[in-house]
Amino acid sequence: MSWSICSESVPAEGMTRFRLVSYNMLAESYIGLPYYSYSYSYSSSRCLDWRNRSKATLTLLKELRSDFLCLLELEHEYFYITELKTYGYYSVYIQRDGEKPDWCGIFYKHNVVESLIKNTINYNDLSKSCYDDDDLGYSSYDDGDLGYSCNGDDDLGRDCVGIMVAFRLRGAPSNHIVIVANTHIF
Repeated sequence: MSWSICSESVPAEGMTRFRLVSYNMLAESYIGLPYYSYSYSYSSSRCLDWRNRSKATLTLLKELRSDFLCLLELEHEYFYITELKTYGYYSVYIQRDGEKPDWCGIFYKHNVVESLIKNTINYNDLSKSCYDDDDLGYSSYDDGDLGYSCNGDDDLGRDCVGIMVAFRLRGAPSNHIVIVANTHIF
């Protein structure tokens, strides 16, 4: 696989460049589920095997030389945290709610940026809070097309989460803040 840098992206005067990569890791535990089995039926079991994919993915992530990595469906999170730390990445992450085994994480080069503050989002909690305020007019919701209904007690049923982190770029003026957000929405 060959990657190229877009030459049109030239930073404005006084701005600092950085590279961000977002990558869905395809959690190992989801491969056997009907939706994924159909989606990846063209892939060999060797390619889908986590041991093979993890090595190939780590090699790819290293070659991309990104300052930020937004990883989705991150299973075996401690493996990636440990391995990517050897490449100079620190991490912040959040596990999906319910009994979902995967995580959503932001990995960043500590020598390039300084982490200032983080915030996590649980979409189920966010949707429930909409029903707590009758003034908003969201006391009941039903959408058969989407396959779910919410009445204030229900959640979205997907256990989706997100994470946001504010960073200061090292070597840039102190007022240059970058906010990186990562989420996995089904």
